[in-house]
Amino acid sequence: MKLLKSTFLTVLLAMFTLAAAAQMQDPVHFKVSQKKVSPTELEVIFTGRIDNGWHVYSTGLPADGPISASLHTEKAEGVKAEGKLSHRGKEISQYDKMFGMTLRYFEHSVTFVQKYKITGKTYNVKGYLEYGACNDENCIPPTQVDFSFKGEGPADAPEAEETEETEAADTVAA
Repeated sequence: MKLLKSTFLTVLLAMFTLAAAAQMQDPVHFKVSQKKVSPTELEVIFTGRIDNGWHVYSTGLPADGPISASLHTEKAEGVKAEGKLSHRGKEISQYDKMFGMTLRYFEHSVTFVQKYKITGKTYNVKGYLEYGACNDENCIPPTQVDFSFKGEGPADAPEAEETEETEAADTVAA
């Protein structure tokens, strides 16, 4: 009986340790989707849920600060980025002692949106969102959220061609 109780407590402790480690490694959870706004407009939407105590940095931060949220387009056939990566959510601006500057970030949730103009009969767009996240004690390494979407454009549009933009409209300050 004593051995069974000891084994049960060991297994329970291991489960709690693994759960805590998993939460520490992945404090931000993004879902990515596309929304066709019109026959010639597309939005790629990154919706993030941020664990308590953590924050995700905004777009367009100074180069000597933490990793800003930025969009990197690896393939763009039949689409062209319109504007820069934008954000939706309650942005907090506060002085950060660790970086020695005022920083902008989001807690609990954030949505990043990149708009594209559909220029071809079909489109194929692929890339990733890169972001930085920290809590009061540490930061996770820069993290990427991949996306890849294909679809139909207007019937009267020309055949899709790949555009030259490899990093589409990286960042923008609010």
